[in-house]
Amino acid sequence: DFSVLSLGTVLNLGVTTDCRVDVTPLTDSELDEVINKPAMMVGLQIAQYLQNRLKEHIKAAPGSLPLLEYALTEIWRDWHTRYKLGTADVSNQLTFESYDRIGGVAGALENQANAVYESFAESTVKQGLVQRIFLELVQLGEDTEDTRRQVLKRELISEIHPEDMLDEVLRKLVESRLVVIDEIFTANDPNAVVIELAHEAAIRHWQQLRYWLNKTRQGLPSI
Repeated sequence: DFSVLSLGTVLNLGVTTDCRVDVTPLTDSELDEVINKPAMMVGLQIAQYLQNRLKEHIKAAPGSLPLLEYALTEIWRDWHTRYKLGTADVSNQLTFESYDRIGGVAGALENQANAVYESFAESTVKQGLVQRIFLELVQLGEDTEDTRRQVLKRELISEIHPEDMLDEVLRKLVESRLVVIDEIFTANDPNAVVIELAHEAAIRHWQQLRYWLNKTRQGLPSI
């Protein structure tokens, strides 16, 4: 499997104050390691032109660094799909063509989120559940940025969104690497299921979610 090198192993960490950690920009050599090492670990290479484009994007928009892991994973998935299909031009290099197909660093996560949401187009109830899940997983900021938060699965079950429907939708969101699920111990339930956004960057870069959040902030119906 393709395992992206943890950013924490190459980040320059500054002073930690309470729960905040100041992170300084990555150096060129650190960016090279973040981009190239995961591919090298599975016998692949990043084409130099693609490597340069990734570095240019991250340098131009440092806040998009959290999307790099997602983009690299999607580039690998594109390569792996073509490899399994026996596509003639597949080599051991991850190329700009794959980068273009996934929509680039900024587009990869949004394209995936839109595709999952549209996959439930036959049911407005299920699309409404997708919306509800994402809204519940975001803590609206007051004079601060919106952030992700954990929600217990049982809090999302309702008459209109029964558990079997919730499980179906969550399964697709997890498979698409948009949310993560874990079990925690609580006083009332030793095996409580908790849900969380897989990428906080989705709050800033998925325009549909931004629209829902803005409507919620204004107290207007989101649908």
